Formats: sequence, C-alpha cells, structure tokens
Amino acid sequence: MAWIVEYKAFLQQVRREFTDRESAEQWLRQVGKWGATGADPGVSVTRDSESLYNDLKAAGVPLDNHESDLYVKVTPESQAILNTYYSRCMVSTFKSQIDGETWADVPFAYKPFWDAKQA
Repeated sequence: MAWIVEYKAFLQQVRREFTDRESAEQWLRQVGKWGATGADPGVSVTRDSESLYNDLKAAGVPLDNHESDLYVKVTPESQAILNTYYSRCMVSTFKSQIDGETWADVPFAYKPFWDAKQA
C-alpha cells in the first residue's frame, strides 16, 4: 500500500508544477510515463476513472468489481481503452481463479461504488 501513497504524492507534485494540461503531457512523455505499454504518446492525460468505466462498459468489455476496485477482462478492446487511462501505471493484472482468464485490477475506478457513496 505504500506505493499508493507515493503515487498520490507524485500526482500532487505534477498538479502543483503544471497549471496547464499541455505542459503536463509534455513532461510525462519526457520522463517516460508514456510508451512503456505501447500507448500513443498523443493521448490525453485527463482521462479519469469515470470515463474509463463508461468507455469499458460501452465497449461491452466484461467487468466486475470488489468495492471500489474495477476488474476488467483483458482483451484487445480493454487494452486499447486502458492505454488511454492516465493512471494506468496503477493497473495490475491477475489470473482469475474462477474462469482462468487474465483480468486487470484498476484501483478506485468502479464508478457505481462512488455514485452510491454520493447518494
């Protein structure tokens, strides 16, 4: 869990140092945050978990969850969408004990969980 604290601190630093999105995108490309997964370096870094959830659901990708964590079956469609997600370095994968397939775990990205908290 220490990596979550470090990652949040990293994001806060980026937000403080860059007031506009273009500067932040340029900096992220320079430090190598883009490209490790083969994503297009021109994608926006403003994609949030709400748009990620909606995009995956609209694409018909199999989804599941545990509380606020979103589980996404790894498919070519889901990988393409996950590659546009700005916090994809937090995404991990696991082999399901239920179906034996590979799934991605996206922390805090299950939108209905947060919608219920706000209601």
